[in-house]
Amino acid sequence: MIYQPNKVLHGSFRYYEVFKSAAADRNEINNIPEGVELDRILSNAEQTAIHILQPTRNEFGLVAIGSWYRCEELEKVITATD
Repeated sequence: MIYQPNKVLHGSFRYYEVFKSAAADRNEINNIPEGVELDRILSNAEQTAIHILQPTRNEFGLVAIGSWYRCEELEKVITATD
């Protein structure tokens, strides 16, 4: 699958929403998987959007999701303790 940020995942959700991350941007981390991993993540995200997130947006209006997916590198940065 080719990653197309503005492609509709489901309803009002787009691909880029799954992978956007202010922490990834701040740390210059590419939070977008490739190949089979991308396919798997988007398939799971689509089911989440269909069954949970889009019904929530339909009921309450714009709901911003802070974190759908974190790559391993990003997870390590976010959960690191000093």
